[in-house]
Amino acid sequence: MRKYFILLLATIMTLVFGSGCSNSGTDRTVINISAAISFKDVLNEVKAIYEAKNPGTRLNFNFASSGTLQRQIEQGAPVDLFISAGTGQMDLLLNKGLVNNPRIIAGNELVLILPANLEMTVTNLRQLTGREFGQIAIGDPETVPAGKYAKEALKKAAIWDEIYRKLVMAKDVRQVLIYVETGNVDAGLVYKTDAAVAKKAVVALTVPKQYHSEILYPAAVVKSSEKTVQAEEFLNFMQTEEARAILKKYGFNRY
Repeated sequence: MRKYFILLLATIMTLVFGSGCSNSGTDRTVINISAAISFKDVLNEVKAIYEAKNPGTRLNFNFASSGTLQRQIEQGAPVDLFISAGTGQMDLLLNKGLVNNPRIIAGNELVLILPANLEMTVTNLRQLTGREFGQIAIGDPETVPAGKYAKEALKKAAIWDEIYRKLVMAKDVRQVLIYVETGNVDAGLVYKTDAAVAKKAVVALTVPKQYHSEILYPAAVVKSSEKTVQAEEFLNFMQTEEARAILKKYGFNRY
């Protein structure tokens, strides 16, 4: 049964990523990149620049929570490069011998956001225990690194048990942002970079760095890839000054 499941997953992922064949009649090498959804805006901008510099290459993205992407790789999805929003997911793949030599390419910060129309001053996380906060969204700590950092912060603030019933678990950090912007929750914990692209949410508080593990984005070539050279070349580009300028533009810490 597992054999058939893996075969089905590989077929689905091939359709998601694309066939890797031609574009406008010209054969191009397709690099399949699975990346944390918080990296979406950066990579979409990088794509145009990198493909212009490398006309024989096309970048194909699959965005989701890092935990979801990690499991897809474990199950044999056709991935060339993995960019995670947390070291935990990458370490699991590294320990299983599924990726090569991860590199840290960016860092981030955790912030508390509120709906833009909610006029309220927040000076510390303990205020989330108040009646004015009915529901609070975070990523699912089991699969979403931002949710793991949020859980660490709420525990550090000694309010996790107190507000647990208020928490709405989201499938990824961008879903947390949507919940806040649509007013379906009263607050949410997301990355600084997600808050930067929000139109209907505002940052109420930057969570102290000592409240959670350091937020790092490791990237690594997947060992099963047949395009390791091209994937390494793209990873090298992500550490150039040109790419770092784009990271900085979207609020990521440079590495």
